[in-house]
Amino acid sequence: MPFTFASQLLERITTHRVCTPTILQMEAVECGAACLGIILSYYGRIVPLPKLREDCGVSRDGSKAFNILKAAKNYGLNAKGLKVPFENLINLPPPYIVFWNFNHFLVLEGFGKKHVYLNDPATGRRSVSLEEFDGAYTGVVLVMEPGAGFQKGGKKNNIISALIARLHNSWGTILFCLFAGLLLTIPRLAVPAFSQVFVDEILVQERQEWLRPLLLGMILTAVLRALLAKVRLIYLRQLMVKLSVTMSGKFLWHILRLPVGFYAQRYAGEISSRVSINDTVAEILSGRLATTVIDAVMIVFFLLIMIQYNLMLSAIAVGFAAINILALKFISQTRVDTNLRLAQEQGKVYGVTVSGIQTIETIKASGLESDLFSRFAGYYAKALNVQQELGLQTQILTTLPVLLTSLTTASILVVGGLEVMSGKLSIGMLVAYQSLTLSFLEPVNSLVNFGSTLQELEADLNRLDDVLQNPIDVEVEKKEEGSRQKVRQPPSWTPLDARCFMPGNPFASHLRRETLPQCWLTTALAPLCRETRPPQWLRFPAMGDCRTRSLKAFPKGRAVGRRDFSLSTIAQDSFQLQGYIELRNITFGYSRLEPPLIENLSLSIQPGQRVAFVGKSGSGKSTIAKLICGLYEPWDGEIYFDGIPRRQTPRSVLANSLAMVEQDIFLFAGTVRDNITLWDSTVPNADFIQACQDAAIEDLILSMPGRYDAELIEGGMNISGGQRQRLEIARALVKNPTMLVLDEATSALDPQTELIIDQNLRRRGCTCIIVAHRLSTIRDSHEIIVLEAGKVVQRGTHEQLWQQGGTYTCLIKT
Repeated sequence: MPFTFASQLLERITTHRVCTPTILQMEAVECGAACLGIILSYYGRIVPLPKLREDCGVSRDGSKAFNILKAAKNYGLNAKGLKVPFENLINLPPPYIVFWNFNHFLVLEGFGKKHVYLNDPATGRRSVSLEEFDGAYTGVVLVMEPGAGFQKGGKKNNIISALIARLHNSWGTILFCLFAGLLLTIPRLAVPAFSQVFVDEILVQERQEWLRPLLLGMILTAVLRALLAKVRLIYLRQLMVKLSVTMSGKFLWHILRLPVGFYAQRYAGEISSRVSINDTVAEILSGRLATTVIDAVMIVFFLLIMIQYNLMLSAIAVGFAAINILALKFISQTRVDTNLRLAQEQGKVYGVTVSGIQTIETIKASGLESDLFSRFAGYYAKALNVQQELGLQTQILTTLPVLLTSLTTASILVVGGLEVMSGKLSIGMLVAYQSLTLSFLEPVNSLVNFGSTLQELEADLNRLDDVLQNPIDVEVEKKEEGSRQKVRQPPSWTPLDARCFMPGNPFASHLRRETLPQCWLTTALAPLCRETRPPQWLRFPAMGDCRTRSLKAFPKGRAVGRRDFSLSTIAQDSFQLQGYIELRNITFGYSRLEPPLIENLSLSIQPGQRVAFVGKSGSGKSTIAKLICGLYEPWDGEIYFDGIPRRQTPRSVLANSLAMVEQDIFLFAGTVRDNITLWDSTVPNADFIQACQDAAIEDLILSMPGRYDAELIEGGMNISGGQRQRLEIARALVKNPTMLVLDEATSALDPQTELIIDQNLRRRGCTCIIVAHRLSTIRDSHEIIVLEAGKVVQRGTHEQLWQQGGTYTCLIKT
């Protein structure tokens, strides 16, 4: 491409440059959605970034140009993708989206003679040289303009509204602090009066008898001011602590309830760094916001008094104050964008640092220390550059009020002196007015500083709202709804069979007509009407040895006696499922705008069976395992447990019945017991020891100092990879699940240890879903399912598949 020709053309012609609003991406893969938001906002349609994320089908792999165009058309834009040479870009009316370096979307605002003006969702508005743009431009352009169906609308987030919304349940303290602050204005209003009396009456008129009352009044005023300030500060401090605890707790609780997909596209360190933002917000709400309201009232009070003294001098003071406020307005948007960029860059620095330390063994083994440091230094340099840019803007805002205050004081002295010489003011009135002016400018400067703080805070609030605006996991929401309505039953639940209440039934006198799932009636409770012992699988956690209470009170595995069985207070947390799993026409993918990864998958697994999924990497094995565990929601179809749809099964029941061992092992700094039980003190010691034995980890634990209370360092770095894997298996077994999902759970174990664990799992009789590549792990499964690109290509036992040949045989041989 003849770059010289393009340069000459651009030197002769300068196109119209537009100014688009800044929308910064919160994660690396959503640049396309952010660019669409910039274009929509430019034309007057405000759409939240989380909504655009969904519309553009942003997944772990980002979004495609086709999906961005499709979303733009849904909003009424005439959108099309073009292949345009660099020298012809000047003919396209901006703004439009360009594909950059084959991995990024950004908005082009126009051309200058030597620069190209861009709005980058990763860094904000910036300009690059023609040479740099030419080197990164890929030739792909997404052109968008309003069509016939385009409608303006939407509402931009208001920072004041966002702050006020966080003050619920705190208005009593806020109003008290405001009242105390208003009382503080009385002593401040008295100071100019004292000054005027001192000059005009005591100095000029030589009324010395006024001196003692004046001094007494000034002392009392100072004491009153100190007491009011102390009371106000005490309440403001209490308010800050309350808001900090409330907002941080709410934020962290929301993070814990978000779906797994939220974490797949973000740095863990960057997410955790946002928690501390709540403390900053709480400090501003408790101190600066209340003070600012008082300052606004004080400005009005002082201005009214100043006008009573002299209108001309008041106009001078108001004029300089207006310049101060206009300067803040002039650079406000730039500071907002810069602050958001700084927050994001600092979050990236923190995220890279945390992830590097977490993988330090791999980095050292590969000799990549310098590469990690270079990556850290790159992010840190970007953060420093943005910080310097913000520092320059802050210095301007900090210096300007001081300069304007000095100019105001000088102007009032000059003009006021002329007024004194003309007889319109006395010397005492000029001194009092000077004091009033300083009192007037002080809250004005405070308002300007608060406006500067709001600009910095807006970026932080955007990062908080990026988390809080994401909907929580439907499984968690279902559990919370169930806790609010404790006896809420799905439509598939039905009253107990009438036979259970017939006089001949030994439990008739202890049973009441309660409602339980239909399948639990037919498979579990109906036998109770005929037998004196429940089925073997019907087990309950040990919570004491109560009679005639909830089934939750019975020791696990103990038969239920006559006087023990009462359903009047039965708890959903007590039940364990039998272990029957059925997948009916499951369809799922990571982006709804892309073809599904898994389509129309059906499968049924009987209680106690072992089913294995095999296939190449990326074939969908782990995805199916996570679908069964409820970490992902299928697009279509349904997953059934014991004949009940998963959506209608209480989450607590699933948690008691289903456990998963993933490829990635997480061990935290703490004791072995805490790592296995996850701080659940209700786990019986017998179950804890049995889980360690079945995971073949008990011998190791007993050899460690402190045994079960031995300390593990973060990540379990003081034990081997195989030992960490066995601890993870013990964690899954500690609640005696009836269904177990093993995703490469024994990949780090030697064949002998793997065989021991396999035999222990078979003895438990739980339903097992296995994702593995090792033949010894899967060959004895009741059914082996072979996947390719999310599709089932073969299924059967090992012998059947081996005889068939095909994909399974190739996988085993390789």
